[in-house]
Amino acid sequence: MRLGIGLPDIPGVSGETLIDWISRVDESPFETLAVVDEIVSDSYEGTIMLAAAAAITRHTRLMSTVIAGPLRNTALLAKQAASIDALSGGRLSLGLGVGDLVEDFAAVGVEMRGRGERFDEQLAGMKRIWAGEPMGESGRAIGPLPYQPGGPELLIGGWAPRAIARVGRFADGYVGAVLSEEMISDEPYRLAERSWREHRRPGRPRFVQNVQYSLGPDAEGALDAYLRYNYTQQPNWSESVPGIVEVTPRSDLGVRKMVERLGSIGVDEVVFHPVSSQIDQLDRLEQALG
Repeated sequence: MRLGIGLPDIPGVSGETLIDWISRVDESPFETLAVVDEIVSDSYEGTIMLAAAAAITRHTRLMSTVIAGPLRNTALLAKQAASIDALSGGRLSLGLGVGDLVEDFAAVGVEMRGRGERFDEQLAGMKRIWAGEPMGESGRAIGPLPYQPGGPELLIGGWAPRAIARVGRFADGYVGAVLSEEMISDEPYRLAERSWREHRRPGRPRFVQNVQYSLGPDAEGALDAYLRYNYTQQPNWSESVPGIVEVTPRSDLGVRKMVERLGSIGVDEVVFHPVSSQIDQLDRLEQALG
């Protein structure tokens, strides 16, 4: 199983701290460095962080988990992804989802209704751009061409059956998110496999699972602060938090059990997202994984 780690999505984290994380991850055993992306938050913009990581790292794969595609212009997003893939020498895995944060859609002035249909059109459009097809009346293509032929590895995020059904049609795999205990099950992966078969794709889709984690003496305090910041402003947050706490590893044993559990249901890669920006979280996770 491949193992990755996310950049800390923590209020007030400095650019210097993120650069330190990026540099340290490239020297660590973790194979992937992931970013999350929200508009209405203190987090840095996802494609900007990936571009910075592409410039700093030399070995680590770069991943978004995930970017809400319908919030962005299709041509621009395709160009940004192709640029990052080219600059990194083909190390980008682009995780995209339809998006469900009402505040984000309102902030950028995009209607939520109909976003699923727009997302389907967007995915098809990005594939055409990455293939170098001419666009518009000028007949010119939108470059650069991605380093990876046909575009970066594309992962679809989401938990609704309709979202997961896009995997076989458009993507190379599925990326799962930890939002409740129900998400740590084999159902989303089996739905992705069904979509894969229905579209007569060879082989099987690649499966990635995001897991939040908190380790060390202040694990409980860091987790509590993270949950309060990210979930107390959302409807029914108190119903979601118990599930998140239950699936968030807070000990070395919890980390190992999580990896074993996800491996048993067919997950190919686990990406651990810290709930603290302290750089020792990277060292503690490495130690926990042995």
